[in-house]
Amino acid sequence: MKKLLTLLLFILFIVNKNAIVLAAADALNIWSKSLFPVLFPTLILSDILLASGVIDKIPNFFYDVYSKIFKTSPYGLFVFIVSVFGATPTNAKILKDLYDSKLIDKNSLTKILSQTIFFNPILILTFSNLKVLIIMWVSNVLTSFILRDALVSESSLKASYNFDFNLNKSIEKNMKTILNILGTLTVFLSLSNIVPIKNPILKTFISGILEITSGFTRIKLYTVSPINDILILTFTSLASFSIIMQIKSILKETKFDSKYFYTSRILTLFISLLIYLIT
Repeated sequence: MKKLLTLLLFILFIVNKNAIVLAAADALNIWSKSLFPVLFPTLILSDILLASGVIDKIPNFFYDVYSKIFKTSPYGLFVFIVSVFGATPTNAKILKDLYDSKLIDKNSLTKILSQTIFFNPILILTFSNLKVLIIMWVSNVLTSFILRDALVSESSLKASYNFDFNLNKSIEKNMKTILNILGTLTVFLSLSNIVPIKNPILKTFISGILEITSGFTRIKLYTVSPINDILILTFTSLASFSIIMQIKSILKETKFDSKYFYTSRILTLFISLLIYLIT
C-alpha cells in the first residue's frame, strides 16, 4: 500500500510539473519572507535563554503549581511561555534540548508538546481575530488538563542543568532545522496545489490540513466569517501534516507517544470549536 501510494504521488508530481514548480517557488517565498526571519532568530534565542539561566528566574512556586495541575515536568511552564510567542516548532526544539539533557522524560515531552502547539500570534491576527487567538491558547491548556492523568511524568521536580551557548554550533544546528522546514513546506505545499478538487471551501480545508500557511492564504480568498474562523481553529488544532512532519523530524530520536499526541489534537479541535460556538 505504501509503495502504491508513493508511485501515485510520483505520477501526480510528474503530470503536474508546472504546478510543482510554482508551489516550490511559493514555498521558498513563504519561507524566506515569513518563516526564516521569525523562526530562525527565535531558535537561536531559545538556545540563549536556556544557557542564560532564565529558567531559574521564574519563581519555583509557579513551576510547582504548573507541575501539580498538569502532572508533568515543571519545565513545561518555561516551554509554554516561550511557545506562546515563539510558536511551533520552537516548542519541539526546546523540548528536544531538555530531553537530551535528561531534564524531562518521554512522558513529559509528549504532554508538554501536545499542550504547546501554537502559531505565531501575528499570523493568527492577520487572518482572523483576537477571539480565535485566545481560543487557540485556552483549548490547548484545557486539553492538557483533561488528559493530565495520562502519561504521568516520573519526575515532577526541577533538576540542576547546564546549557552552554556556542553561536557557531547554534547556527549550524538550527540551520538544519530551518532547512528541513523548507523541504517539508515545499512537499506539502506542492501536494495541496495538485489536489484535484474544485469546491473552494473543500479545497481550502484540504490545503490547510496538508500545509497550514496555504490553508490560511486560501481562507482570505474563498471564505467569509464565521467559516474562516472555524477553519483556522481546525487548522491550528490539528496542526497540519506539514507541521507534524517537522515536529517528528526534530524529535525523531525521542520516540514520543504519537497516540497521545494525535488524541490531544482531536480533543483540542473539539474544545476549540465548542468554545467558539458558545461564546
